[in-house]
Amino acid sequence: MPSPEPSPSQDLALVQRALNGHSDAVRPLAQRLGCVPKLLARINARRGSPLTSHDLEDLGQDALIAIWKKLEKFSGQTTLEGWLYRFCFLEFMNRSRVKGRMPRPMPVELDTLEGGEGASDWPAQEEVEEALRELGYPDEDVIRLRHFENLSFDQAAEALGIPSSTAKTRYYRGIRRLRHRLRGLAPEGHRDER
Repeated sequence: MPSPEPSPSQDLALVQRALNGHSDAVRPLAQRLGCVPKLLARINARRGSPLTSHDLEDLGQDALIAIWKKLEKFSGQTTLEGWLYRFCFLEFMNRSRVKGRMPRPMPVELDTLEGGEGASDWPAQEEVEEALRELGYPDEDVIRLRHFENLSFDQAAEALGIPSSTAKTRYYRGIRRLRHRLRGLAPEGHRDER
C-alpha cells in the first residue's frame, strides 16, 4: 500500500527543518525537488515544446537555484509540489519569452470569462497579465492552470494539492476579481482576499 501524500503542513515542517540545517530533512527535501525537471518537461510539452532539451536542462538548474533562494517563502498553503508547479510554470514562461521562441499567450480567453462581453471590450494583453499577477495566490494559480495549461478542474486541483471543489471556488472567485480589475472597478464589498 503506497504511503499517503504529505499534507501542506507536513511539507512546511519539512522545508523549515531543511532550511534550519536539519540533516534528516535535507535529503527528503532534495528528493522532492527532483520533480522540477519533470514539471518543466511536462509544461514544455504542453506548450508545444518551444524549449530544446538543452534549454530545459539549463532552466532546470536555474529554477532549482531560484527555488532554493525563495524556499523560505513557502507557506504551506498548498503542497510542495503545487508550489513548485507554479514556480516552474512562471520560470518556464519567463524563459520562453526571453528566448523569443514563443509569443506571449493571452492567459485567458476574454470572451469566455464568466459574464464577459467579448475581447474587443477588454484591455490589452499586458494589462490582463498585470491584472492576473495582482490577483496573486491562490486565484491566479487556478486561472493560469485552466487557461495556460488547459487543465480540467480536477487536474488543476491535483497540481495544486487542493480539492477540486476548492479549485472551482478559487477559479470563479478569481475570474470575478479579474473581470472587475480589468474594468477598473472594485466589486461591491470587495476587500483584497489574499
